[in-house]
Amino acid sequence: MPQWQAGQSGNPKGRPPKSRAMTALLERAGAKAVEMPDGKRIAGRRFVALAMWEIATTGKCIMPDGREWLLDAGEWFEVVKWIYAQVDGPPKRALELAGADGGALIPKHDDYTDDERLAMLAALVNRIQAASVGRDSNGDDQPV
Repeated sequence: MPQWQAGQSGNPKGRPPKSRAMTALLERAGAKAVEMPDGKRIAGRRFVALAMWEIATTGKCIMPDGREWLLDAGEWFEVVKWIYAQVDGPPKRALELAGADGGALIPKHDDYTDDERLAMLAALVNRIQAASVGRDSNGDDQPV
């Protein structure tokens, strides 16, 4: 016999949220302190942010063990792109919503007569049928 009545959920709060394992691991790793060459200790995530900024502004980075890392132009550019993506987010993409003459992209339905609408519908159906059977522009069947 079922434990719940019909229409009653055995899990009223729903499925628990999925854990974000990589996020949790990175948060724990970033919280650990890193010892700098001058003896100071800073959080790992702070070191990463400072290192990325140092790379962007100087083209080099001093690693926690004291080694200097010099970047070539391509590596430097990738770091700068990454920083901008983190700060500003991805660039906005423009979408052209006007037709070639600057008018409406899709004409209003009352711009056509019934005969014109019927002809456009027939042409659309023909294109769909031609695509499904692999006809060429002359109407001849082609292997698909």
